[in-house]
Amino acid sequence: MAKFQQFTKRRKDFTKLPKPISVRDMGEYIAPELMSESLLKIINFILSKVPMDKKNKRKMRIKTKLLELSPQNLSTTELPEAATIGQALTIVKNMLFGKAPNYIDQVRREIIRKL
Repeated sequence: MAKFQQFTKRRKDFTKLPKPISVRDMGEYIAPELMSESLLKIINFILSKVPMDKKNKRKMRIKTKLLELSPQNLSTTELPEAATIGQALTIVKNMLFGKAPNYIDQVRREIIRKL
């Protein structure tokens, strides 16, 4: 476990993680501050598409939903394999909505190539 503590200080150095680790388990070795920062960037990116007059209301809704999440339930629940595919595709689609078709195609090809 000491091997993993060195990665909590470096944000983008995940290529050196030992291979037999799943994405789900990787979160345990990332400092909570870094994990929340990464998730917040995704949330803010998705919220950037919401009109300004509705943005604060949406943020409050997200805060309320986050407060309703049970840490105990989340820690004992495993995401079904089929759901992981759907979640990954949902994130990609949310990030690419409204972009130019050429841009979407380039991003899609890069993801496929690197996956």
